[in-house]
Amino acid sequence: MRISLALLALGTLTTWLLAGSLERLLTPCLASACTLEAMVSRVVTAASTFIALAAIVAGIAGWWWWERQSYSRSPMLARAAASGFGFEWINRRIVAVTQGTASALRALQTGQLNWNVAGIVGGLVLVLAILMWRA
Repeated sequence: MRISLALLALGTLTTWLLAGSLERLLTPCLASACTLEAMVSRVVTAASTFIALAAIVAGIAGWWWWERQSYSRSPMLARAAASGFGFEWINRRIVAVTQGTASALRALQTGQLNWNVAGIVGGLVLVLAILMWRA
């Protein structure tokens, strides 16, 4: 297992050497924000940053409000909270579907390392071919 992980780590560290044309693909995206100040300014002023911060503040406010409420004032809300507001049911369904899919796909897994490595290398070649074709 250590050998295969070492090979994967080595591949991760050196893959960029095989894809030199990626610099050409990324240059137009990064040309407008070359400096650290420009990148920070772009992130701080982005609408998605404000949406994420608003969601965080709403979550903290909801938690703060919930901590100050008494369960005796709202038994229906207390029952809903105890059942996880239905999210636990959704979580169990997702887990069941994931486990069922994994069980169905288990027949495709040979367990032989050479086939796993061949699949990884084949996927890498396919991704590099697509990137080179579009460049």
